[in-house]
Amino acid sequence: MTVSGWFAVCLGTLFVGAALGAVLARSAARRAVHRPATLTVSDLVQRVVHSAHNGVVVLNGFGDIVLHNPRAAELGVVRTGRVDDRAARAAELVRRSGEIHEVDLSPPRSRRGRQPEAVRGEVRPLGDGFTVVDAHDESEAVRLEAIRRDFVANVSHELKTPVGALALLAEAVLDAA
Repeated sequence: MTVSGWFAVCLGTLFVGAALGAVLARSAARRAVHRPATLTVSDLVQRVVHSAHNGVVVLNGFGDIVLHNPRAAELGVVRTGRVDDRAARAAELVRRSGEIHEVDLSPPRSRRGRQPEAVRGEVRPLGDGFTVVDAHDESEAVRLEAIRRDFVANVSHELKTPVGALALLAEAVLDAA
């Protein structure tokens, strides 16, 4: 074979190799696109915590936040990356005793508007020094109880006047007889 023959064979082999490489690369890319994404247990736990309606905060043995959801910040359990002091104290108590503890996490009364005014938290042990704070908003129940109490007070006050007048009238009728 001549030099030009060897050159043609090498050039042909190079083109065949490049074409084969392109076909294989395209096939691998297509398989990667169609491969379903696998979720880890950690990913699922994070999704569950972030989709919870209650405020959820997981604390480690040092009282540092490991995981929390946006609702915990809305309820005031987490502020500027730190857990509320009352929740931290309750978590420490739970770590020592191993028993569930309830804590009042209501914000100061100075807040205005429809923000949470009655927040209750339940702190539970998770093991290995970890605790979870599960906070829920009881503001609607507190507002409803206040409305009920006001209604009962107003109705009883309004009924006292006519009943008192009838008692006086009955007394006057009895005295006249």
